[in-house]
Amino acid sequence: MDTVELSFLTKRLRDLCEHEVVAKRELGAGVAAALRRRVADLRAAMSIDEISAGKPHDLDASGQRLLGITLREGYRLVVDVNHSNPHLLESDVMDRSVVTRIKLLRIEKQP
Repeated sequence: MDTVELSFLTKRLRDLCEHEVVAKRELGAGVAAALRRRVADLRAAMSIDEISAGKPHDLDASGQRLLGITLREGYRLVVDVNHSNPHLLESDVMDRSVVTRIKLLRIEKQP
């Protein structure tokens, strides 16, 4: 089985996620360490359903596309399901067990 495939909305975000020095400089040591762990978890998982650290949670009312993954110090990683037609359960909520492609969109302070 393959692991989750990651893509990044911007080069800047890719640099934050892949270069510890850049992340520490922009986010601080604690948030940078949490980000590094969450990205490693995503890369190791077979689907988004396997991720429990950071408590992935729906960000849009439809429960179909955007997820937030908690980092620390009030920050979260926002990701989009990178499937053109995500599989939905009978309740019209995305079936996370088949999500294998994720686009990382941004790191933001949680409201």
